[in-house]
Amino acid sequence: TELYNKLIEFDPNKAEYHAKLAFSYAQIGQKDKAIAEVKKAVELDPAYAQEAEKFLKELESPPKK
Repeated sequence: TELYNKLIEFDPNKAEYHAKLAFSYAQIGQKDKAIAEVKKAVELDPAYAQEAEKFLKELESPPKK
């Protein structure tokens, strides 16, 4: 997450960085931050909307055992 946060500092309007940061947050269990970042990615680039919808559904589903 540190790398993507630095990249966002450098270029805060790049949706790709927000999307990747969202995935990173999800991987470490920071769901609220992941949701915020994926929403920001879609806000910056609506082309991410379909993938973001899938990502959010996966976040909301119970963990698989």
